[in-house]
Amino acid sequence: MSITSKYSNLENWARFLIANVHPDIEFPVPVTSKVTYIGGLAMSNETKELEEPYASIIEKAEKVVLVSFGTVAEPKDMPLAWKRAFVQLFESNPSIHFIWRMDDAVEVPKNVLKRLWHPQNDILSHPKVAAFITHAGYNSLGESIASGTPLVTVPLFGDQMRNSRLVVHRGFGIRIEKDRLSFETLNVALHQVLQDPSFSASAAALNRIVFSSPVRAGDALRHAINFALENPEHDWDLPSLPLYQLYSLDVIILLTIVPLLLPTLLGWYFWSCYNMAYKEKEKMN
Repeated sequence: MSITSKYSNLENWARFLIANVHPDIEFPVPVTSKVTYIGGLAMSNETKELEEPYASIIEKAEKVVLVSFGTVAEPKDMPLAWKRAFVQLFESNPSIHFIWRMDDAVEVPKNVLKRLWHPQNDILSHPKVAAFITHAGYNSLGESIASGTPLVTVPLFGDQMRNSRLVVHRGFGIRIEKDRLSFETLNVALHQVLQDPSFSASAAALNRIVFSSPVRAGDALRHAINFALENPEHDWDLPSLPLYQLYSLDVIILLTIVPLLLPTLLGWYFWSCYNMAYKEKEKMN
């Protein structure tokens, strides 16, 4: 048996599908009992003491905003126009201290601390951090929820597009399309997040949901593994559905055909009624 054929139906005979998402935060979707959610497994709302220079900078600052696009998108690859837009954003908001993941090639004003690496989770946990400008990677979303920090998202690729829509859907952030990123869009989005209390309130509500969940992620993971090991005779197979049922093609076809045929049927009906009435009138004459 080839590796391809052996694992082609893995989702059918697998004991569980362990999903690193939180069901109360995600978009609602129909799932089977095989899906076990362990979102929040690595989340922690414990605050850690920051090292220097972060501790003194944040302590002196009135308000702090973290700016990071993750570890996959390297700062050196950021378009020059974006770098200029961010620098202009920093210069236009001197009362805010920005912590930016960026290389030394960019000159920044005094209210910016730039480095290639920051203790992101520890920074977000500080109460003075008012917003997080991010690429909407899932780890960044989790860390922002764990700290209750609202977001300004600029998704770049992959699941970041979907993640940023989730942020908007849950009301704890704003999305900027990457082809519309400029000083103006950044400044408007940042001030909207900072000045509208609904964003921070939604972030705080999601934080409470995660950490007050009756089923903790670690417990769900242990239960799934133990149950699978203790019940090997359990029928784990998913039902084998024909293609048209799997993708609801019968329903889609019906809903597509009816609107297309309805005008024709109605036209034929009214034309028939008209002809009948016209013929009756001719007979009477």
